[in-house]
Amino acid sequence: MSSDQFITHFQNEVFPMMESSVAILIILSDSLDSKICLEVGAAILLNKPIIVVAKAHSLVPQALEKVAYKLIVGDVLTDEVKAQVHQALDDLVENYS
Repeated sequence: MSSDQFITHFQNEVFPMMESSVAILIILSDSLDSKICLEVGAAILLNKPIIVVAKAHSLVPQALEKVAYKLIVGDVLTDEVKAQVHQALDDLVENYS
């Protein structure tokens, strides 16, 4: 996908989904890429609560920690982390209702 196609896809597909979402879930990998950077930036500019899931021992940028509604550390595939994500979403809905 070319950079122009990527931007068009983001504007036409991803951004509208983010606008209509209550919160944004960001799953950090070991490296940053343009997709995650655009998503985090858009979430901040849209004033959306950000739930971040990061692997244990991974480096979470300090600025991202500051803007995150909730930071969950662990393997996203485990039941424990899934439960934490669900709890964070429940808390978010309760606090914003």
